[in-house]
Amino acid sequence: MKAKTIIRRFSLLLGIAILSPFALFAAPQLAPPEASMSPVGCGGNSSATSPDRQHSAYVSCLGAEPGGREITLTVLDAAGRQISTLSARVKQTCTPGMASWLDDSRVGVVCRTDPEVSTYLVFNIQAGSEAAYPGYFFSWSPDRKTLAGVKLDVMFGTPAGQNSCLLLNEHAIYPTGCDHAKATYSHIHTFLSPLVWSPDSSKVAFVEKIFDWEYADPFARYFDGEASNVRYYLVIASERGAAGYHLTSAAAEQAPSWQTNSRLMLGSQALDLESQPPVPIP
Repeated sequence: MKAKTIIRRFSLLLGIAILSPFALFAAPQLAPPEASMSPVGCGGNSSATSPDRQHSAYVSCLGAEPGGREITLTVLDAAGRQISTLSARVKQTCTPGMASWLDDSRVGVVCRTDPEVSTYLVFNIQAGSEAAYPGYFFSWSPDRKTLAGVKLDVMFGTPAGQNSCLLLNEHAIYPTGCDHAKATYSHIHTFLSPLVWSPDSSKVAFVEKIFDWEYADPFARYFDGEASNVRYYLVIASERGAAGYHLTSAAAEQAPSWQTNSRLMLGSQALDLESQPPVPIP
């Protein structure tokens, strides 16, 4: 790690340490009205039925504790009798949504922890197991075999966004090495659009911004700095890697949509992967 970066991070931590005592005198933050009500996805009246109509399931939201909270999925048979329960430990701030069946044996629940970041819980009622995928922009492939999601580099941030990492079934795909914290403020990737799957479940498309960041303040405060070397790309990614198309800033405001497995639209612009293949992103 460069000495300059170390100094910046040390300065940031020092600034936080100096300011933290004054936080005791700050005005209390009031929760929005919906935060005090029971989440929509909780309780038996929010049960969902499996595609084969043989089971139903609902989420129970137990009270938050200092160490976190427990989300429980209750599974019923076709006659309404309880046959099993599965639980997952999540963050204290997690607010689960409605249970959604992915197929006849798996149930997905999105657990929102803050305005941007969530945890996707997957319960397997046949195996009696559960898995948790932190991130956001979650999107299942049409065949329900691959979960795409985005994770943020929690040790890094700027006013323009945080370094983004594309995951496919928890495997870091793009950009290279994004599963490790960045050590510099250059070549930052921020994903601007949701992840959109091709009809054949082979690849995802999304828009990103790449830039460098320079703090103008010696204490590395987030509100004082400048982005440079800004460029935009439409990224086409799969388990084999990623490539893309360079975009203007205006085009980057559009969300991609697939027309076929090799053709997609970005606003009014048509792109054909066969006649105009995407190129490596520098």
